[in-house]
Amino acid sequence: MGSREHERLTAGLRVATYNCNGLGNREKREQVFHWLSGKEEDIFMIQEAHSTPASESLWRSMWDGDIIFNHGASNSTGVVTLFKRAINDSIKITKHKILVQGRASLIELDVEGMLFCLVNVYCPNS
Repeated sequence: MGSREHERLTAGLRVATYNCNGLGNREKREQVFHWLSGKEEDIFMIQEAHSTPASESLWRSMWDGDIIFNHGASNSTGVVTLFKRAINDSIKITKHKILVQGRASLIELDVEGMLFCLVNVYCPNS
């Protein structure tokens, strides 16, 4: 790991959250993944992913990094957490727990000895 990357990680992770209003469509998913790859954040917590177990391998082939899924349906819900490949060697995912199927996931990370707990939540609007 280069010294610049080490300095960035010891300063903390950069996390962003986005409601994507559905990424089931391949073209939209490609556009969003390309847009996210140019952002400065390290981790992206996506709501309304519209992912399914059947589409997991396709999603993994399109994103350059790790992905944690909590599937909803192909046309609703689902939360997904994306990790950029640049931080893969510096973090260890120690726990992933689905709190509510398709709506909430808890992820525990060890980043160079610092522990982080992320919760990716998509709440109903009614």
